[in-house]
Amino acid sequence: IRKKRLIGGQAVAEFEQKLADLLETDPKHVVASNSGSSALYVALNAIDPGRVSIPIYTCAAVSQAAHLAGAEVAFEDNENEYSFHSKKQNEAVNTVRILVHTFGVPHNDLQFASDVIEDCSQALGARVHDRHVGLFGQAGTFSFSATKIVSTAGAGGATVFRNAEMADYARSIIDYDNP
Repeated sequence: IRKKRLIGGQAVAEFEQKLADLLETDPKHVVASNSGSSALYVALNAIDPGRVSIPIYTCAAVSQAAHLAGAEVAFEDNENEYSFHSKKQNEAVNTVRILVHTFGVPHNDLQFASDVIEDCSQALGARVHDRHVGLFGQAGTFSFSATKIVSTAGAGGATVFRNAEMADYARSIIDYDNP
Protein backbone atom coordinates (compact mmCIF):
# COMPACT_ATOMS: atom_id res chain seq x y z
CA ILE A 1 0.00 0.00 0.00
CA ARG A 2 2.85 2.39 0.80
CA LYS A 3 4.22 1.79 -2.70
CA LYS A 4 0.77 2.49 -4.18
CA ARG A 5 0.43 -0.91 -5.88
CA LEU A 6 -2.40 -3.36 -5.41
CA ILE A 7 -0.81 -6.25 -7.29
CA GLY A 8 2.60 -7.16 -8.59
CA GLY A 9 5.66 -5.14 -7.74
CA GLN A 10 9.00 -5.96 -6.17
CA ALA A 11 7.68 -8.21 -3.38
CA VAL A 12 5.84 -10.44 -5.87
CA ALA A 13 8.88 -10.58 -8.17
CA GLU A 14 11.02 -11.66 -5.20
CA PHE A 15 8.45 -14.31 -4.27
CA GLU A 16 8.43 -15.66 -7.84
CA GLN A 17 12.24 -15.78 -7.81
CA LYS A 18 12.32 -17.66 -4.49
CA LEU A 19 9.72 -20.15 -5.70
CA ALA A 20 11.70 -20.66 -8.94
CA ASP A 21 14.86 -21.23 -6.86
CA LEU A 22 13.06 -23.77 -4.66
CA LEU A 23 11.66 -25.61 -7.69
CA GLU A 24 14.96 -25.31 -9.59
CA THR A 25 13.33 -23.73 -12.62
CA ASP A 26 13.52 -20.53 -14.64
CA PRO A 27 11.87 -17.59 -12.81
CA LYS A 28 10.40 -16.42 -16.15
CA HIS A 29 8.13 -19.48 -15.98
CA VAL A 30 6.69 -18.65 -12.52
CA VAL A 31 3.58 -16.47 -12.20
CA ALA A 32 2.18 -15.50 -8.79
CA SER A 33 -1.55 -14.97 -8.36
CA ASN A 34 -4.00 -14.21 -5.58
CA SER A 35 -5.04 -17.84 -4.96
CA GLY A 36 -4.54 -21.44 -5.99
CA SER A 37 -7.86 -21.25 -7.85
CA SER A 38 -6.60 -18.26 -9.85
CA ALA A 39 -3.36 -20.11 -10.55
CA LEU A 40 -5.34 -23.01 -12.03
CA TYR A 41 -7.62 -20.64 -13.96
CA VAL A 42 -4.69 -18.86 -15.66
CA ALA A 43 -3.05 -22.21 -16.44
CA LEU A 44 -6.24 -23.42 -18.10
CA ASN A 45 -6.55 -20.18 -20.07
CA ALA A 46 -2.93 -20.35 -21.23
CA ILE A 47 -3.38 -23.94 -22.42
CA ASP A 48 -6.99 -23.45 -23.62
CA PRO A 49 -8.29 -27.02 -23.66
CA GLY A 50 -11.79 -27.78 -24.88
CA ARG A 51 -12.18 -30.45 -22.23
CA VAL A 52 -10.65 -30.99 -18.80
CA SER A 53 -10.45 -34.36 -17.06
CA ILE A 54 -10.52 -34.02 -13.25
CA PRO A 55 -10.28 -36.60 -10.46
CA ILE A 56 -13.55 -37.25 -8.68
CA TYR A 57 -11.72 -36.93 -5.34
CA THR A 58 -10.47 -33.36 -5.21
CA CYS A 59 -11.36 -29.88 -4.02
CA ALA A 60 -14.37 -28.24 -5.70
CA ALA A 61 -12.14 -25.32 -6.73
CA VAL A 62 -10.55 -27.51 -9.41
CA SER A 63 -13.78 -28.05 -11.35
CA GLN A 64 -14.90 -24.47 -10.65
CA ALA A 65 -11.72 -23.09 -12.27
CA ALA A 66 -12.25 -25.37 -15.29
CA HIS A 67 -15.87 -24.26 -15.69
CA LEU A 68 -14.84 -20.60 -15.34
CA ALA A 69 -12.20 -21.12 -18.05
CA GLY A 70 -14.97 -22.37 -20.36
CA ALA A 71 -13.86 -26.01 -20.52
CA GLU A 72 -16.13 -29.02 -20.57
CA VAL A 73 -15.46 -31.02 -17.39
CA ALA A 74 -15.22 -34.81 -17.23
CA PHE A 75 -14.54 -36.61 -13.97
CA GLU A 76 -12.17 -39.56 -13.54
CA ASP A 77 -12.92 -42.31 -11.04
CA ASN A 78 -10.44 -43.36 -8.36
CA GLU A 79 -7.69 -45.76 -9.33
CA ASN A 80 -9.05 -48.33 -6.85
CA GLU A 81 -10.94 -48.44 -3.57
CA TYR A 82 -7.73 -47.84 -1.57
CA SER A 83 -6.35 -44.94 -3.61
CA PHE A 84 -7.31 -41.27 -3.88
CA HIS A 85 -5.48 -40.97 -7.22
CA SER A 86 -7.52 -40.98 -10.40
CA LYS A 87 -7.26 -43.66 -13.04
CA LYS A 88 -6.54 -42.73 -16.62
CA GLN A 89 -9.61 -42.55 -18.81
CA ASN A 90 -9.95 -42.74 -22.57
CA GLU A 91 -9.57 -39.10 -23.46
CA ALA A 92 -11.11 -37.16 -26.29
CA VAL A 93 -9.08 -34.87 -28.50
CA ASN A 94 -8.18 -31.52 -26.93
CA THR A 95 -8.47 -32.85 -23.37
CA VAL A 96 -6.12 -31.78 -20.60
CA ARG A 97 -5.89 -33.93 -17.50
CA ILE A 98 -5.45 -32.34 -14.10
CA LEU A 99 -3.34 -34.56 -11.87
CA VAL A 100 -3.87 -33.73 -8.21
CA HIS A 101 -1.08 -34.58 -5.79
CA THR A 102 -3.52 -35.23 -2.95
CA PHE A 103 -2.14 -34.92 0.58
CA GLY A 104 1.28 -34.22 -0.94
CA VAL A 105 1.57 -37.66 -2.52
CA PRO A 106 2.67 -37.39 -6.17
CA HIS A 107 0.17 -38.84 -8.64
CA ASN A 108 1.04 -42.23 -10.12
CA ASP A 109 0.72 -41.05 -13.73
CA LEU A 110 3.53 -38.49 -13.75
CA GLN A 111 5.48 -40.57 -16.27
CA PHE A 112 2.67 -39.74 -18.74
CA ALA A 113 2.36 -36.11 -17.65
CA SER A 114 3.43 -34.12 -20.70
CA ASP A 115 -0.11 -32.97 -21.49
CA VAL A 116 -1.39 -32.34 -17.99
CA ILE A 117 -1.72 -29.63 -15.41
CA GLU A 118 -0.42 -30.66 -12.01
CA ASP A 119 -2.33 -29.43 -8.96
CA CYS A 120 0.44 -29.20 -6.38
CA SER A 121 -1.57 -27.30 -3.78
CA GLN A 122 -0.64 -29.79 -1.06
CA ALA A 123 2.65 -30.96 -2.51
CA LEU A 124 5.14 -28.08 -2.42
CA GLY A 125 8.58 -29.67 -2.04
CA ALA A 126 7.55 -33.15 -3.23
CA ARG A 127 9.86 -34.77 -5.76
CA VAL A 128 9.76 -37.72 -8.11
CA HIS A 129 13.14 -39.01 -9.28
CA ASP A 130 14.87 -35.81 -8.06
CA ARG A 131 12.46 -33.59 -10.00
CA HIS A 132 9.93 -31.33 -8.28
CA VAL A 133 6.23 -31.92 -8.83
CA GLY A 134 4.77 -29.12 -10.89
CA LEU A 135 7.49 -29.43 -13.53
CA PHE A 136 6.27 -32.58 -15.32
CA GLY A 137 3.26 -31.22 -17.20
CA GLN A 138 2.43 -28.14 -19.20
CA ALA A 139 1.86 -26.28 -15.94
CA GLY A 140 1.91 -26.85 -12.20
CA THR A 141 -0.27 -24.88 -9.80
CA PHE A 142 0.38 -24.11 -6.15
CA SER A 143 -1.75 -22.69 -3.34
CA PHE A 144 -0.51 -20.79 -0.31
CA SER A 145 -3.44 -20.53 2.08
CA ALA A 146 -3.89 -21.43 5.73
CA THR A 147 -4.42 -25.14 4.97
CA LYS A 148 -1.35 -25.53 2.77
CA ILE A 149 2.32 -26.26 3.44
CA VAL A 150 3.28 -22.60 3.00
CA SER A 151 0.86 -19.83 3.89
CA THR A 152 0.78 -16.20 2.88
CA ALA A 153 -1.04 -13.49 4.81
CA GLY A 154 -4.34 -14.78 3.48
CA ALA A 155 -4.63 -16.55 0.14
CA GLY A 156 -2.02 -16.82 -2.57
CA GLY A 157 -1.12 -18.97 -5.52
CA ALA A 158 1.37 -19.50 -8.29
CA THR A 159 1.61 -21.27 -11.61
CA VAL A 160 4.81 -22.72 -13.05
CA PHE A 161 4.66 -23.06 -16.82
CA ARG A 162 6.63 -25.23 -19.20
CA ASN A 163 7.59 -22.18 -21.24
CA ALA A 164 7.91 -18.43 -20.92
CA GLU A 165 5.29 -17.71 -23.61
CA MET A 166 2.52 -19.33 -21.56
CA ALA A 167 3.77 -17.52 -18.45
CA ASP A 168 3.70 -14.18 -20.26
CA TYR A 169 0.15 -14.85 -21.39
CA ALA A 170 -0.84 -15.71 -17.80
CA ARG A 171 0.69 -12.45 -16.57
CA SER A 172 -1.41 -10.56 -19.13
CA ILE A 173 -4.56 -12.17 -17.69
CA ILE A 174 -3.63 -11.33 -14.11
CA ASP A 175 -2.51 -7.76 -14.77
CA TYR A 176 -4.82 -7.07 -17.70
CA ASP A 177 -4.84 -3.27 -17.47
CA ASN A 178 -1.08 -2.78 -17.33
CA PRO A 179 0.19 -2.22 -20.89
